[in-house]
Amino acid sequence: MSAKTFRSLFIALIDFLSKEKSEYVIIGGVASDIWGRPRKTLDIDIVIRLSPEVLNNYRDFLSKISRRKFTFNPEKALKQMRDMGMCRLYYGHYHVDFIMGYSEFEKTVFQRKRRIEIFRRKVFVASPEDVILYKLVSYRAIDQADISNIILSQKGKLDKGYLKKRIIQMQKDLMRTDIKENLEKLIKNSD
Repeated sequence: MSAKTFRSLFIALIDFLSKEKSEYVIIGGVASDIWGRPRKTLDIDIVIRLSPEVLNNYRDFLSKISRRKFTFNPEKALKQMRDMGMCRLYYGHYHVDFIMGYSEFEKTVFQRKRRIEIFRRKVFVASPEDVILYKLVSYRAIDQADISNIILSQKGKLDKGYLKKRIIQMQKDLMRTDIKENLEKLIKNSD
């Protein structure tokens, strides 16, 4: 597994999305690398909003992306897209998790996305605040480390008002009470 292979995956993915005029935003480890500290990742997490024509025909999307050396079980991927709003496609040793982005939170993520250059491609990446919010939901050890690194790297630049507002809504939407407390703990530990 080489960096060149990951680079090939990234370029194939971005070129495909650009050609198809798919609206997307990169989240996960790649976005954490940009706003925090680089770390090894074997995947790309991406939120997409497919055009209405494709939304009604996920098969078309999967058929087109399979021509770009992505591999997957078509029926399983189709079922995941319809039932769970996400699917995983493979590219060599790496994979891409596609998440359908139609929630109110994700509408805001798309409005706040940033355009930056990676591997000589202009790409859309979630804002540092939105990457933090996504990672607060799953809150695994790697997510905690990524959040801490983003807080340190973006010190004095984060929109704390936006974070506070979104966290309150997320706790209601997800029926969880730990999200705000977890972020406060990570901020305190990063000071």
